[in-house]
Amino acid sequence: MNNQHHYIQAIEFIGEHRIPIYFQPWYLDANCGTDAWSGLIYSHNGSPIAIMPYYKRRRWGLPLIDMPHFTKYMGPWILEAYRTLKWEGKIFKFFIDHLPKVAIYRQNFHPVIKNWLPFYWEGFKQSTAYTYRLDRQSKEELWEGLNRNMRRNIENAWNHGITIQESEDLAAFYQLNVLSFKRQGLQIPYTYEHLVRHDQALSLREKRKIFQANHLDGTPLAAGYLTIDSDTVYYHLSGEDAQFRSEGAGILVLWSAILWAFSREGIQYFDFEGSMIKGVESIRRQFGAYQVPYFKMKKFYFSWMELLTRG
Repeated sequence: MNNQHHYIQAIEFIGEHRIPIYFQPWYLDANCGTDAWSGLIYSHNGSPIAIMPYYKRRRWGLPLIDMPHFTKYMGPWILEAYRTLKWEGKIFKFFIDHLPKVAIYRQNFHPVIKNWLPFYWEGFKQSTAYTYRLDRQSKEELWEGLNRNMRRNIENAWNHGITIQESEDLAAFYQLNVLSFKRQGLQIPYTYEHLVRHDQALSLREKRKIFQANHLDGTPLAAGYLTIDSDTVYYHLSGEDAQFRSEGAGILVLWSAILWAFSREGIQYFDFEGSMIKGVESIRRQFGAYQVPYFKMKKFYFSWMELLTRG
């Protein structure tokens, strides 16, 4: 039995509902490819208590452990009862010792991981990034928590007659997504075919929702793509036609997504999936969200590799 098989068995034993969506075998299959990922398992008394999936690819002819598209977090995941300094030291050392030999290691750890000291001792480097979250609240509480500017944007969208609908038009979403990257002077980093494969895995399991803002004449103006976990809805991807930004369509999509998320039974958090971009951070904060730090971990096994990857 290969590591994937053991990993799948570990997930089944722990219970899929206890494991974040990014760590699920079907999610890894869709975004890494069935042959490009594997996983480590740490067991205690014969039962798995921690897992660590990883995606292995090649660049410049060299093996890397890296983050695949559409994947916010990887790295270790530990059952809550074992998230102590005593257990983390043992678990992390085991994972570090059993990672495959590569030239570069890069993973973003899930926010539940607060301790990276054992990785530091083994030569890993860390930088802190942030996501933004809202806790479950009533519609009235959410509205009260909005910055005045966000309320004005939402009301402006209503005044322009912009409507929100659930959508199954993935191609229309992708075109809006492309426009958002274009507005920033960037090329979208994934193909439509890759998005289709990602979407098929999610929609098959009812783990995604697309909201689209339309003009009075039906023109799509903005859209948001949500992923759904056991207790969290993520604002996973978004897109907006820049020529209509002043009408507030993108903000209305986000507001509608938040309301929908907290209308679902069991959802405790709305996660904006973070951004270190100043303008994007400002919008998250103006929705009343709070910061949640997470670790971006790296290790260059040859010093010259760090120079090669700069820029």
